[in-house]
Amino acid sequence: MRAGALRRLLAACGVEAPAEDWLRETLGTEEPSPGCSTLNHDGAPVQVCCSVGAGGERRRLVVDPGYACADRWSRYHFGAATLLRLAPPSLRDALTQLLERAGPAAPAELRRSPGGTLWLAGLPGQAGIAAYLDLGRAQDPWSIAARWLEEALPDPAPAQEAIAALRPVGVPASVALEGSTPDDLRAKIYWRLGAPALLGRLGGGWYEDAIFAPFLRVLLGGRAVRLQGLVLGLGFSVATGALADRKIDVCCCPACRPGDGKDRLAALEEAVGFDLLPLAERLARPGVEPAFVGLGASREGATRLNLYLAPAPGPRWRSDPAPGKSKGPKLESSGPFVGRGDWI
Repeated sequence: MRAGALRRLLAACGVEAPAEDWLRETLGTEEPSPGCSTLNHDGAPVQVCCSVGAGGERRRLVVDPGYACADRWSRYHFGAATLLRLAPPSLRDALTQLLERAGPAAPAELRRSPGGTLWLAGLPGQAGIAAYLDLGRAQDPWSIAARWLEEALPDPAPAQEAIAALRPVGVPASVALEGSTPDDLRAKIYWRLGAPALLGRLGGGWYEDAIFAPFLRVLLGGRAVRLQGLVLGLGFSVATGALADRKIDVCCCPACRPGDGKDRLAALEEAVGFDLLPLAERLARPGVEPAFVGLGASREGATRLNLYLAPAPGPRWRSDPAPGKSKGPKLESSGPFVGRGDWI
């Protein structure tokens, strides 16, 4: 039943058949049994990211690898080995450094982790790979992120300045590497707010662009969303250390749902300035539900809208109690943020 749900998800998103083999390889099983993943609110270990921008639509799988492993330590090592096997050879040194500097060093570190610690993203036949390391297990996640970025970037000053600005207001969710070559590889920090804040006052003005406020305003439609349901990201070029991109993701799970996804996508076309029909068509097909909607902007001003789709409700995925929200650790403060677009 669960394998069938994943096949329906892939079909609805237009992902080609070879992706099924890639999915089995990363999950470590052909028929996933109920386990525990924080990737989606119901425990499902897979999403399809459908991304639209000026260059058209792109898709990739996001997977919680080693879902069938008996314990979290084995699961982490299965995911790490799978990542390095699938990654382009030119990126393996950087990915190994991420695992060594930001990954868990002993099984005891995973006691606070409710699910998988390492997520992978990619698609067979498509250049590039991404790795995301959850920091919810850590006692001092900002220090882990800072140490890794200091070693990973030739000029760590922009990242250090960002972390200094984020420490008083944010809670780290994860660190990541995304890219296809050493030239386009980005080191990323994903984080959440600890309390409501003005959009234009976050650190170095990263989210002041005119596009981010309309995006939130239209997507939320005046509704409040829990702080836990908002994930913000900053990416830095591994080649130069400069700020490369910024991103805001909004959770669409039942606890955070900002409104009807289909209606919101239609309204977002004007806010983001490009055709979202491909995403609307994906969302309308059976077998899917929205997990996150995100907007990213490069340093040069190019934008992309990402729709993360999960398997539609049906099979039972989770075998133990719900671990909280996806994309990182649960916050002590789960109150709402004001959804007008100028406040988050």
